[in-house]
Amino acid sequence: MKARLLFFGILIFSSSYSISQVIFAELQGSPDMITDGWNIAGAAYTGNTGGDIDNFNNELILTDAVNNTSGAIFYSEPIDLGTCNQWNVKFDFRMYEGSAADGIAFCFLDVPPTGFVTGGGVGIPSTANGIKVVLDTYNNCGGPNPGIQIYSGPGYNECIPGITSIDNVGGTLSFLRSPDYSTAEISYNYGEITVTINGTLYLIANYTVNFVGYMGFTASTGGSTDVHSVRDVTIYADIADADAGTDISICSGESVQIGTSNNSEFLYSWNTAVNLNDSTVSDPVVTIVNNSNIPLVQEFVVETILASNPNSCPVYDTVEVTINPLQQTNLIEEICQGNSYTLGPNDYTISGIYQEIFSDINGCDSTVVLNLTVNPELTSELNEIICQGATFNLGGIEYNESGSYFYTTQNSQGCDSTVTLNLIVLPELQSSIEASICSGSSYAFGGIQYSETGTYDYTTQNDLGCDSTITLNLTVNPVEEYQFEISICEGETYDFNGQVIDEAGQYEVLLQTNAGCDSLVSLNLIVHPVYNTSEEFEICEGQSLLYEGQSFSEEGSYNFGFQSQYGCDSFVVVNLIVNSTPEAPILSSNSPVNCFFDPIELSMEEIPGATYFWYNEFGYNSNQATEVITLESMYFSNMYSEDFFAYYNLDGCFSDTSVVTVGVEYGFIDFDFPNVITANEDGINDELDIENYILPCQGFDFKLYNRWGHMVYSQSKDIMLYEAFPVSPSNSSFSGKTRDGKILNEGVYYYILEIKSPLNMEVYLDLDFPDLGLFNPTNKVVTKTGYLHVLR
Repeated sequence: MKARLLFFGILIFSSSYSISQVIFAELQGSPDMITDGWNIAGAAYTGNTGGDIDNFNNELILTDAVNNTSGAIFYSEPIDLGTCNQWNVKFDFRMYEGSAADGIAFCFLDVPPTGFVTGGGVGIPSTANGIKVVLDTYNNCGGPNPGIQIYSGPGYNECIPGITSIDNVGGTLSFLRSPDYSTAEISYNYGEITVTINGTLYLIANYTVNFVGYMGFTASTGGSTDVHSVRDVTIYADIADADAGTDISICSGESVQIGTSNNSEFLYSWNTAVNLNDSTVSDPVVTIVNNSNIPLVQEFVVETILASNPNSCPVYDTVEVTINPLQQTNLIEEICQGNSYTLGPNDYTISGIYQEIFSDINGCDSTVVLNLTVNPELTSELNEIICQGATFNLGGIEYNESGSYFYTTQNSQGCDSTVTLNLIVLPELQSSIEASICSGSSYAFGGIQYSETGTYDYTTQNDLGCDSTITLNLTVNPVEEYQFEISICEGETYDFNGQVIDEAGQYEVLLQTNAGCDSLVSLNLIVHPVYNTSEEFEICEGQSLLYEGQSFSEEGSYNFGFQSQYGCDSFVVVNLIVNSTPEAPILSSNSPVNCFFDPIELSMEEIPGATYFWYNEFGYNSNQATEVITLESMYFSNMYSEDFFAYYNLDGCFSDTSVVTVGVEYGFIDFDFPNVITANEDGINDELDIENYILPCQGFDFKLYNRWGHMVYSQSKDIMLYEAFPVSPSNSSFSGKTRDGKILNEGVYYYILEIKSPLNMEVYLDLDFPDLGLFNPTNKVVTKTGYLHVLR
């Protein structure tokens, strides 16, 4: 049995109810408190207060009764809530001997804290992130003192939204600040945090954390004084007991019970259900068959948790079950007739299969199966044939004459065996073959191809393995070949040895000579084509087609006939299509635009299969159906024009030309000007950006007056004629302040907004470039006035 719990550096204590406690950390000891493994910081130290009857240094004093001081103590080893989601901390605390200072906090933080607050922060660093349970004797939010708070997050502020707290309403918490020690217990159970003091539950909150954290206490006095101290601190978790039973050995196929007797306070789960009758009970039955010939070790792990708290820390225990195989030994034995074989208590003299069962060292069955063969005395006969000149060996004697011979020996089992040899000696054989072939072919003889007249010998072995000599007398007769070539026109035929053919190709006919050899006649027939083709032509209306010296301008089909170079008739059909002139394109644009540098979209209605052309008289060209230009870019590239022309090509024919006129129309577009801003720096309507309400090419003068007619704010921007020569922006927005940054009072202010637009485009378009002084002609001015409310 190997018990396991997923924590490090812990102590486990069992209670009388079989429920154990795993202790993560303790802060106890007498006469001197033991602080091994704890880090003490700030004003904290071990000492003695007036809160108990002894004079021992068995108390951890976080602060003395001195204002603006803080102290802390944290356990140096972290606790992983990702492994166990339940813990408890139990401790005695005391806050007294002064004027009711800040308080004591128990913390569970994601990193060890550094630096402590010496005021209203209960000593909690502003960067400390995690759970804080605060026993607060001074409520900075105005509630009745003292109080209890639970908070999860960075830092600590008792007035922060989302904090869970209870105040001393009706005096129910007055005992928190007392000359005597009180006992507090804080529990964390899968996100639920409870605070119990002197056996009474006072506060519940839900904050789920899942990190490796550090536990400890902080305290501070702020502007008041008190002695803050703790003692008898225990950080622990309730766990179950795990018992998988003792390691055990069984025989294959047997059943055995593992684990321990059931405890209704626990929930059980085994690591596998395979080979178990139930994986959720404390004492399942294991049944395993081991079909191998070696012991099999199976490990079973039980996880035990508290039935009352499924989120409690799991405990594990392991048991090993060794399954010994049922051994079977197979013996194959042979004896000679008249002998016997002993197996166990029995002697066997007859062939057969016999079985005996024994018990091995593990107490498991071991079966021996004997397959016994009783070999009789053997006699055998050999009938052998050899060739003349060869010998046959029998019992070490060589025989070369036909006859019967006898030999007696022992076989591999040591039994007598008599062999009779009947030997036949065969003579050597000879034969001949007469053959003839035609020239160009070959004759296979003895694995060799022969193609010339001659006599050839081949020696081989007959079916009995004796030499046999064969003589080949070969005659080669000649083969004759004839080749010729014929040409015909497509549609004609040619008679080739009775075969009427009309397709080009190689044709052969095989005849025989008087000697019976092939005579090959080859014909190469060439068939010249007769051309019957057509050609397709398209022209535009008003054009003509010149073909074979003739001119055609009307749509139709025209036939032409001629002879090819091989004298074969051919025909061509000319199909002429006359396409009409396409209609002029339909054009559109977004002209006139508001500013000289605004984009102008020139669009031509798209026609499937068409190619598009845009141009103007100053060299502008484009092949897109839709183009985007600016008059400013046209102007500075010397291609400015008010008229843009367009046409398209469809099926090789050009359409008539259309024209679209573009330009700029400077004017004033009225708008609703805001009448209120809330300059309270909340990111909503904090300022007024005037440039958002006018065109990019317009300028403005904005003046704001108070109720006494004094100008308190002004802002302006020049007209921008060309994007290539931008003017300086107004640099700022009105945010409820004067130009020198002074905050204006809430109230109603009167404004005058003059919006300046350029003159018509022709006034400055032809000015000599780059006379920048001429870029500011007399402006068009539109004035808007009204009231602006400034609120905070």
